[in-house]
Amino acid sequence: MNTRISTGEAYEIIGRWASERLRVVFAMEFLNCACSIQRSGLMDHMRPGVFIHRSGDASATVQAAKFGEIVFLDDPDYQGLRFRERAGISGCEVVLIADVNGDLTADSLLLLSQMVTG
Repeated sequence: MNTRISTGEAYEIIGRWASERLRVVFAMEFLNCACSIQRSGLMDHMRPGVFIHRSGDASATVQAAKFGEIVFLDDPDYQGLRFRERAGISGCEVVLIADVNGDLTADSLLLLSQMVTG
């Protein structure tokens, strides 16, 4: 089920993922191209309104307030957030997919993020 949600609701979801230490895939698509960034890691709460996705030596900040549309993707095996309409940047979409059951492999999470952004 896909549902539009508020910035506050998105922060609650990401905060839960961070506190539960769920594995999360960060995927970014730009101008309808293939995913230009895609990696699996963990979310950390940096300060109010700012989360960071860490994957090895790489990291990316997530600030839901900078997006005009946020969609919550709810499935029995995963949860996701799709961020669209980034202020000041057209054609940018960020997707976070969390392995809520701990059943998914890194490869299957990456595949899911490609399906969601594709």
